[in-house]
Amino acid sequence: MKSLTRNIIFSFCLLMTFSSLKGEIIEIKHMNEIHPYVQPNTFIVFDLDNTLIEPTQELGTDQWFYYQFLKYQKDGMPVAQSLDKALAEWHAIQLLSPVKIVEQGSAEIIKALQKQNFPMIGLTTRGLVLSYCSVDQLRSVNVDLALTAPCQNEVFFKSGKHYVLFHEGTLFTNGSHKGTAFCTFLEKSGYLPKHVLFINDKASHIREIETACGERNISFTGLRYGYLDEKVASFQEKVAELQFEQFGKFLTNEDAHQLLNN
Repeated sequence: MKSLTRNIIFSFCLLMTFSSLKGEIIEIKHMNEIHPYVQPNTFIVFDLDNTLIEPTQELGTDQWFYYQFLKYQKDGMPVAQSLDKALAEWHAIQLLSPVKIVEQGSAEIIKALQKQNFPMIGLTTRGLVLSYCSVDQLRSVNVDLALTAPCQNEVFFKSGKHYVLFHEGTLFTNGSHKGTAFCTFLEKSGYLPKHVLFINDKASHIREIETACGERNISFTGLRYGYLDEKVASFQEKVAELQFEQFGKFLTNEDAHQLLNN
């Protein structure tokens, strides 16, 4: 009897935890961990970089961008100029670089959710110049976020000082506040979700969506996706620097290691 009572209390606690997910950020390591948080009427939103896709080499990764940004500052370049220079270089690399899926099986998980008609989009800080390239990158790893997007038309608007574009299932916030851009998109597209599930590798970006949804009384769950945490922490700067020196050839990490060891 005590065991039964304990199980009932435990089940009730789980139910209460799940029903009070509004505003909660949860750590996950693998993409298949999203399933318990996909409720009926869930609007699923995926970040792109280090969540769905990453370059096939160290050069052009998110961690490379931040390394380059800090490096320019250490060299005495002003913060704003360092940001502009690192961002311009990162954009150039993205336009040419092949990508791979971050975690094997993610594309299949997305397809399965789309077959169940869950509304879904991508949400990224990438700029408008990368909109067509990004869609091609996603499709190269068998991901098409436009299939069950709640809006099939292009949506273009200004958010703060930046222009934002919704194109082929992905919202390109162009460096603007993700939460503000996201909710403006909802207003302009006429789509009002009951529950937003946002999967992103950066907690700070999740917080932006969390705050914006909270202000509009939209139920929200944020999943901080840590599949690449160890890889990000062990960024290979010498490999990336050599790849940057030979930009255009796209040396693999293995080839770069071999050249460095010769």
